[in-house]
Amino acid sequence: MDFNLSSEQKMLGDSAKRYLSQNYSFDIYLDQIGSNMQINPERWQKMLDLGWFGLPFSEENGGFSGSLFDVSLIARALGEALSIDPYVDNIVLPGKLLEFISSPTADAWLKKLIDGERTFSAAIYDVDSHYDINHTNVILEDGVVNGQKSFVSNVGEVDYLICYAREASDEQPILFIVAVEEEGVEYKDCRVLNGSRSGVVTFNNLELTNDKILCVGSDATAAAQRAIDYVTVLECAAMIGAATAAYEKTLEYAKIRKQFGTHIGSFQVIQHYLVDMFVELQQAESMLFMATDKGAVKDVAESQAAISSCKAYLCKSVVAIAQQAIQIHGGIGVTEELDIGHYFRFITHLSLIHGDRDFHMSRYMKRTGLEDKICAVNMA
Repeated sequence: MDFNLSSEQKMLGDSAKRYLSQNYSFDIYLDQIGSNMQINPERWQKMLDLGWFGLPFSEENGGFSGSLFDVSLIARALGEALSIDPYVDNIVLPGKLLEFISSPTADAWLKKLIDGERTFSAAIYDVDSHYDINHTNVILEDGVVNGQKSFVSNVGEVDYLICYAREASDEQPILFIVAVEEEGVEYKDCRVLNGSRSGVVTFNNLELTNDKILCVGSDATAAAQRAIDYVTVLECAAMIGAATAAYEKTLEYAKIRKQFGTHIGSFQVIQHYLVDMFVELQQAESMLFMATDKGAVKDVAESQAAISSCKAYLCKSVVAIAQQAIQIHGGIGVTEELDIGHYFRFITHLSLIHGDRDFHMSRYMKRTGLEDKICAVNMA
């Protein structure tokens, strides 16, 4: 596998970092977590102008056919800048849902997303589903939808929701689209661990016409799972970006912080900590390269095994890097005024969405057949 970036990928990564250095900062982040608005119109327009909205999607749908690795460069830059602008949650995830549905109706909605005409959010999970999308209490019966979805990103700022539900008659899964302000849709949002906003959406006798149903049956499940897997890789990239920034800031701090009359970076134990962080970071990057490569293959079991192995590994190693960064900084590392503690919360939040370490360890074992082998050994 070639780990070298192409000239186009280098340009993409550099332009993302340059955009964020000019348009985002820790002060902006602090203002953002204190505000109810996460989608900043000025930055949203600049991301659209840079082509970020179209990058993840095929040229047939009006996009630029960027690879999963290409899009991960943007996600990584966002993580490194501690940016909670919801590019992944409100552009890539709903867009990939629409693209993987692959119907004329879904394609028409996707074009509106790529052109920046409408904003979307995905309502996939129930509060008690433990990442199982098929465990849902949102039911369509006789043309009326009732139930509740949780973890819906920036529900108060978007125009439409793409929701995963099931039919009462035959338990068939469905994906449907509905306007946030439509009668029968109620929502309440709150701040989550990384400072962004997520909400609960309640459907109370929502009348659903056939033209709002985007996909039915196994195709709906496949589209939703493929979209989740895609953005899981991007969240891994954002985790590594944030961990890289935390490591570099900690390394600089160790060079200037004095204790007992000397820089703490001269202490052997601190040097060991920093080396451990660096090694973990390099291994995490290798896992990400593997996930961006294998995550795009057509074999579902192979793709999901690669993505889950990456996420499971990062949930331990990258979180440990953030914890060690706070340890080296000491008490100041958990203050609101210093960004290190915010990087820790950012990374911890990403480690818990779209599957935690236990979920992905379990899925990896199932997709690789290890679960059956372990059961066979235990029964022998």
